[in-house]
Amino acid sequence: MQQLNELDKGQTIGKTHTFSNGVSLTLDYVMLDENQLLLFYTIDDPTGHVNDHNITPFMSVKAFWGDYSHQNSQGEISKDNTKIKNISSFKPPLPFERNLSLTDC
Repeated sequence: MQQLNELDKGQTIGKTHTFSNGVSLTLDYVMLDENQLLLFYTIDDPTGHVNDHNITPFMSVKAFWGDYSHQNSQGEISKDNTKIKNISSFKPPLPFERNLSLTDC
């Protein structure tokens, strides 16, 4: 990921939001090219029921000129069922969009 950062192909984010039920979503990294926007993120549920929280299909990326809906994703669940590491793709934002927000649909 560091090499991609140096080539201006991605950016480390590291921001976390914790929901009222104790589940957290951390946006780890973003990568963008002309074909897609990729979000690398972690869903964490310390109670061990992480696969009960189907957050991904409801995510979108909001920008000034529009919203970019989730296209597809894949992930890996930890053996103790407390974390999911996901990669989700979205339609790439317009070239002049600079401020993006991850929201629910």
